[in-house]
Amino acid sequence: MRIFEKALRYYDMAVENCRDDEGAVLNRAIAKVLLKDYSGALADFDTAIALNPFAAHSYFNRGNLYLTMCKNAEAEEDYRKALSLQPNDSSSYSQLAVALGRQFKKDEALDNYKLAIKLNER
Repeated sequence: MRIFEKALRYYDMAVENCRDDEGAVLNRAIAKVLLKDYSGALADFDTAIALNPFAAHSYFNRGNLYLTMCKNAEAEEDYRKALSLQPNDSSSYSQLAVALGRQFKKDEALDNYKLAIKLNER
């Protein structure tokens, strides 16, 4: 854990020096997730998305946090947004399937798993 605490301090400094650095804010959010500071991470993901609403990876990572927090409908929404921005991302289809499965949308979950597999076969 110490390495993530150290990383967090560096990302804090980077964000303090340049508040509109989407990459630093996103990386700080990920460090916070690893340190289980979910509310802080969510705030940073929201900021990263506000700074660049066209970054699929930000929605994907926030979706992962929502899954961790058992907020499956929110995770589904973020994975769908990520896929609207980056439609050939097998990881987003796979994670969307997880979110759907947790909501008992089994057929749609299976369809998304199949899409993820098909994309990985390329």
